[in-house]
Amino acid sequence: MRGQERLEEVAAIIESIKELDWEKHLAKLAAANARITELEQLVSRAANYLYEIGMNEELEQQLSAAISNSKEHAA
Repeated sequence: MRGQERLEEVAAIIESIKELDWEKHLAKLAAANARITELEQLVSRAANYLYEIGMNEELEQQLSAAISNSKEHAA
């Protein structure tokens, strides 16, 4: 009986540690997603600016593809 109680105590501690690790992981993931969104907006603004000043079509297509790829990877 005593061994079972100790096993349950250790299991509870392990579960608490796993929960803390998961919360840290989620926080890092949220920060990474926020940074991805920020960079996507920056690339979009740069593409719009370059288009307005007469950017060539090939570069526009490459930027559009890069934006599409980053959105696919984020999903």
